[in-house]
Amino acid sequence: MNRFVRYALSAIALLAAPVLLMQGMANAKNPLSPMFSWNGYNLAELSLGAVRIEQGQGGTVSMSLRKRGVALARNAFAREPLAADALFVLAVHESDQRNPQAMAAILDGAYALDKRNRNIGALQLQQAALAGDFEATFRIIDRLASLYPPLSGEFVSPLIASLADPEATALIREALEARPVWAEAFWLSGPDDARLVRAMFDLRQQVDFGTSERSDAILLAGLVRQRLYEPAFAFWREVTGEPQGTLGYVADDAFAPFGWQLKASGDLSMTSREAGRFEVYVQNEMSGELGRQLLELAPGRYSFSASIAPVSEAENLSASLQCAQDDTPVGSPQTLDNAAGWTVTGGCKYYWLILTGAAWDRRDPLRVDVADMQFQAGN
Repeated sequence: MNRFVRYALSAIALLAAPVLLMQGMANAKNPLSPMFSWNGYNLAELSLGAVRIEQGQGGTVSMSLRKRGVALARNAFAREPLAADALFVLAVHESDQRNPQAMAAILDGAYALDKRNRNIGALQLQQAALAGDFEATFRIIDRLASLYPPLSGEFVSPLIASLADPEATALIREALEARPVWAEAFWLSGPDDARLVRAMFDLRQQVDFGTSERSDAILLAGLVRQRLYEPAFAFWREVTGEPQGTLGYVADDAFAPFGWQLKASGDLSMTSREAGRFEVYVQNEMSGELGRQLLELAPGRYSFSASIAPVSEAENLSASLQCAQDDTPVGSPQTLDNAAGWTVTGGCKYYWLILTGAAWDRRDPLRVDVADMQFQAGN
């Protein structure tokens, strides 16, 4: 097994530690309480507080028991043979004593008693991951994610990191093909590293279970953020049905940056309303970018126009075109009191169309409506 797969499994194993710690702290009972009952279940929960979890160098996690833990767990199980938490504590003890076969037998028995037990599931996950058993690891993750949906996002983090390796990616593809509960969380994760984004894109071409319009938009944005423009346009056309040769211009913001990627702050904002209409706000004595979208342009002449209300404020909005590959501007920004136009040469293929607002030398903020925006070849 190579180092990336080992990393993924080890990282998954580390997730068991906080689960165990939180559960043990939550369930540990106070025997001094007048309401405490010395039955087997309560003793089992009390024994959870004796579990110690330590994280060492390299992220390794070890578990051990305080002296009272074993006696409490044995007493609990003697009083109540269905107290699965007591068996969990005894399994930790066997692990601490380097008795893996005894620990495995106790875990199997505990799981047979209580398949929903969070502590048992976490320890099973740790053991499967550390043993390098990817199939069992995914199976346990799926079960825990079904029982505890908020954990799904945490479980997929190390899986995303392992996408840098083809062997790990193949294993993840097989797991996704089995339609796991955590699939949606996986696709919504949105990695930032260029290799991981590209690997997730390649994986998306092979399996689509758990994907959605939202996850596809996140993947598209990731491809663009890493300047992977060619696969980004190919994927955009695939998921939207746009034909080859389409410029990429979209009048709304649904699939940004294919469509308007809007800026918003206390000083300026561009807010989408209905049917391609946007409200623009720029604080007085301020200026800045309102929105941008990615285009794929062949050499030629292009124009951009918009309806501004009130029309007298159109001169305070401008459009510019900039090469997305090297950030070189195409000419100067042009105000929108008239249609803006640019001549594109063959030196660049992908461009940013950028809208800017300015509210200099005025007492009141700039507030305008922008509608009927059009970008087209010719003119």
